[in-house]
Amino acid sequence: MRVYIPHFRMHPAYRAYAGWDSLRYNGFTGNVIIETDAMRKLMGLLVGFGVGAALGVVLVMLFAPASGEELVKRLQTGYRETLTEARKASDQRRAQLEAQLTARSRR
Repeated sequence: MRVYIPHFRMHPAYRAYAGWDSLRYNGFTGNVIIETDAMRKLMGLLVGFGVGAALGVVLVMLFAPASGEELVKRLQTGYRETLTEARKASDQRRAQLEAQLTARSRR
């Protein structure tokens, strides 16, 4: 499928007006691809995030002071403790808010 873009839209002034930084023709699919600076920045951010995450995982696995099973157990224990503390804090805050609600409803 080919996308027809009139010649006046290919003019640099119109491309700047429309916010297009570049037009690329994809010969494989026959489509014209419109790229903006924001799209390029977003893709760069996502690629950088993915590469950084992969590199972080590899470094953690290489330099971990414990074996894999021990590390998994530590992570599970830490997750359970954090979840328990979050639930306690949530229950305390709920009790505070319910007390404030009953105090205001009595007025």
